[in-house]
Amino acid sequence: MIRAAFDEMLAGGLLTRPMVARPLQEALLTGFLLATGHRYRDELDRPHHTLRPAPVKRAVDAMHSMPQHPFTVGELAVLAGVSVRRLRNPSSSTSA
Repeated sequence: MIRAAFDEMLAGGLLTRPMVARPLQEALLTGFLLATGHRYRDELDRPHHTLRPAPVKRAVDAMHSMPQHPFTVGELAVLAGVSVRRLRNPSSSTSA
């Protein structure tokens, strides 16, 4: 699999695009970290609780409460009480 990914990259295929390559890199790294023994291995198995900004939490709660509804980003932003830009980047300091 790694050889195929490397060959694809050399050929200038989809793996040269960051939007495709980054998730694949993360998946491979996560797989390696979970498959090997190291001093932080136990921490990887512990459930972690992500702290989310309030607007993101409201959007996630809405999706969980109505999983059958095909929400748009605009609908989620309205439910969260923020702009689409702010919902997409909750760490930004402006809500334009």
